[in-house]
Amino acid sequence: MFLNVSLLILAISAVSFVGLAHTQALTPEGSSSDVTPSSSAPGSQTNAEETISPEEVAFNRRSAALGQRVLEVDAQMKAAARLAALNPDDAKMQLNEIEANFQAEIDAFIQDFISFAAQKEVSLSEEERLSQRRGVENMAAQLVTIPESMRWSAEVAAALPETSAAD
Repeated sequence: MFLNVSLLILAISAVSFVGLAHTQALTPEGSSSDVTPSSSAPGSQTNAEETISPEEVAFNRRSAALGQRVLEVDAQMKAAARLAALNPDDAKMQLNEIEANFQAEIDAFIQDFISFAAQKEVSLSEEERLSQRRGVENMAAQLVTIPESMRWSAEVAAALPETSAAD
C-alpha cells in the first residue's frame, strides 16, 4: 500500500481536530457549559462554537508540530534512501535510525493522544465513550504505522528513475 506524505499530513491534521470534533459531535444537546452560540449569516443554519480549553490548544500545537516533523523526517528518509545506490549498508543504517527515532516520537504522541481523549471522556455517556474509544483506537492504529510507511515510500521513490520536467 503506497502512502504518500499528503495522506500522512492529513492523518496528523485529523488528530489535531479529533478532540474538537468529538466534543462537538458528542456534546449532549442543551448543554451550554462548553458551547457558546456563534453568529450566523441570515438564512444559514445556526452553528455552535466550542470554547477551546488550554489543554486542547496545547494538544493542537503538539499535533501541528508532529505534522511538521512528518515533513522533516520524510525529507531525511528520502535523502537516506537515495544513498542506497552508492552505499546500501550506510543507507540502511541511516534509515533504521531515522525510523526508530521517529517511531519513538509517534509512540509518545499516541500516548499523549490517548491521555487527551481520556480526559474528554469524563463528560460523555457510556455509548459516546465507546464510540470515542473506537475512534481513538483506529487513529492510534493508523498513526503507529506512519514511520514504516514513510520509510517504504522513501525507498520506493528512491528506486524510481528520475524524470525530467518535460515528461
